[in-house]
Amino acid sequence: MTALAFTRRSRYLLALMRSLLPAAAVLALSCAPALDVADDGPTVPQVTLTGVRLRHYRGAELVADGTAKTLTYQRSTSEFVASAVAMRLPGRGADLVASPAGAGGPARQVDLTAPTARGTLSSRQADGEGGVVVRTESGLTGKTPRAHFDGAASSASGTDEVAVEGSGYQLSSRGFHLDLPTERFTFDAEVQSRFGARP
Repeated sequence: MTALAFTRRSRYLLALMRSLLPAAAVLALSCAPALDVADDGPTVPQVTLTGVRLRHYRGAELVADGTAKTLTYQRSTSEFVASAVAMRLPGRGADLVASPAGAGGPARQVDLTAPTARGTLSSRQADGEGGVVVRTESGLTGKTPRAHFDGAASSASGTDEVAVEGSGYQLSSRGFHLDLPTERFTFDAEVQSRFGARP
């Protein structure tokens, strides 16, 4: 092979390698195993949002309206953590009983607040922490350190101390279940009650 032919062949091979390098790099990256996350550090969320406004519709019906100061979200698991959470569940339709007092009519509006909430969007489950407060349109207020919210069943429950205040009465107990549409509490332990205005 002459020197001229060798030079031309070398130039051709060099140009071919340059043209193939980008494609080879993409292929290598796509086939490479995922990097292991160190066990001594928290998982970095895929999405972090600040100043969040949430509106959830079921068809044309607004079933939840709320805000959060921050929200982190993992798309692969649909797990989330939110801070300074305030949610409003508007009253929904006349097919729900209004109140434990027995008055008929549409379900009433419910407001929920919690310093921190964490849960899974796909299962519609969440846990409020740091002092959960539930307020209903009828004037009932419930307070507990922690509570579990079941979005599918429209209920809240907990195992800690709970204090409930309504018009002219106060109740306290440990462990509860609250049906949000009907405002009906069920307590797991003995209930301490006081009637009349709060002193």
